[in-house]
Amino acid sequence: MKTIASSARTQIVVVSSVSGIIPSPIGTSYSASKFALQGYFNALRSELSLDNITVTTVLPGPVESNIVRNALANKGYQREKEGKKMATKRCTALMTRGIYYEMSELWIAQNPILLFTYLQQYFPALMRTVFSRIAGPGRIRALREGGDCMSVSGIIWRYFQPTVAAASKGKYCTSSVRDFGHPI
Repeated sequence: MKTIASSARTQIVVVSSVSGIIPSPIGTSYSASKFALQGYFNALRSELSLDNITVTTVLPGPVESNIVRNALANKGYQREKEGKKMATKRCTALMTRGIYYEMSELWIAQNPILLFTYLQQYFPALMRTVFSRIAGPGRIRALREGGDCMSVSGIIWRYFQPTVAAASKGKYCTSSVRDFGHPI
């Protein structure tokens, strides 16, 4: 670190995932590794602040790539649909901007993932309930049935949809997640 600290201005950039903030059902090991990165680099950021070294942690949400497809294929699972993800070009543009301005932490995601990230940060008890009672079981059920297991927002919306439909007597509700306009 002394070599790094000898330069006038130093920045360490770490690319993690929003799974380091939001638990990812059926991605336990992945989430654990991202939570570990968060803890390690948050502590390191504090230690290095006196040495004029900044630490930027980038936490992208779902981005267009083959990572998920390859991970599930290696376990013998198939997915019906990919869901909408952020374009790689857009993600890298936002990363570049955040790195340039030496931001401590960047959450880069489309809604509803970005919304879930904020909810997890400010209302962890609420999100713990959502994930343990709705998203986790719903995601596992979808995986077993060969459905879209990666769309946590879709699972949560489908869980609440009958309640919303009953409350409004069908007048203002939409019939599917895609009609509602969820990006994922």
